[in-house]
Amino acid sequence: MMRMTVSDEELRQTWLDLQHYFKSLIENASDYLAHLKSARVEERMQTRAFVIYKDKFTQYLRGFVLGLQRSSIRIGKLFQEKTVDDLQVVFGRIADRELAIRVMDEDHTRESIQADLQESFVVMRDWFMGTDYRESELHSLYKETGETIRRITRFAQRLAEQHQAFRSRKTDYLYLAGWFAELSDKAEADQLSAALFGAPGVRHLYVQERSSDRIDSSILEESPTVLEVKPRTNNYRERTRQSAINDQRAEKEKLRQAHLEQQRQLNQLLDKLVVNHEIDLGKLPVVTREVRKTLLGWISRCLQHRGSIHTETGREVKLVWEPKTKEQVCLHSEDGDFWLPAMKLQVTEEEERSGT
Repeated sequence: MMRMTVSDEELRQTWLDLQHYFKSLIENASDYLAHLKSARVEERMQTRAFVIYKDKFTQYLRGFVLGLQRSSIRIGKLFQEKTVDDLQVVFGRIADRELAIRVMDEDHTRESIQADLQESFVVMRDWFMGTDYRESELHSLYKETGETIRRITRFAQRLAEQHQAFRSRKTDYLYLAGWFAELSDKAEADQLSAALFGAPGVRHLYVQERSSDRIDSSILEESPTVLEVKPRTNNYRERTRQSAINDQRAEKEKLRQAHLEQQRQLNQLLDKLVVNHEIDLGKLPVVTREVRKTLLGWISRCLQHRGSIHTETGREVKLVWEPKTKEQVCLHSEDGDFWLPAMKLQVTEEEERSGT
């Protein structure tokens, strides 16, 4: 165990200073990274004036990284040297001093203060050292700084190339013209032109992979690849094969008849529920899922259209109920029971309305 040569108050003050410096380091690192990624730096990098200042800026960044590396190595070594027993002794002394200062504070105990100190220490250590599943913030700072240096170098190189592109090439062309003037025939001039300017009219074509991986096989042994070249015109359209339209009338009529039969069966079930031109929801037997959906649909539509609607089958349905009533009835269905206020549906057929 390490020997303590400072008082508890000095130890506490040292811990508070360490926390203050660590907080300032985190804030400065965040501001530093935000400055490197800011739009102002990006705009500055794309100006010609930045070429003059790039060396100073790069030198500053490299000096920052080197200084951070030296400090981080010493800090990491200190974290590795301290054992759990040493930390418990230090945090115990700081906790005792905090309790002496907070004599009127009953919400904190020696164990809670010591746990807070331990948690703050772990946060500080992970920031510098990282964990098994996450790299340290210090390492992220290294990577961002290195990427900024590389980005500055790329921008500076691009600006230098742009400046070089605007330089007069008259002297170079005159020198090359002298080479061409010394040639005796056109064949040699074509060879020199190909060496200087490359082959004219190059086209990149896609071919299939080779059928054999043998090193000694020749390309002449491969079968030719047929490549269809499409014309580069706006009016070109690929040919499409015309296909016949199948007659689906029989299938449609079959589906139509099945739907009508389903509706006829549903209407028969609804007719059985009508007693004296009325459907009392509280007196109905167990109904099917389709009937339950139809009845609730009628109620919903009646509530939206002032209590009376006309169905697709010619019925007039009128909702009869007292909005302020607390009485409830249960509508029993195959897929469950549905409780709702005491309601009745008055059903009038189209023939009955026309006779009246």
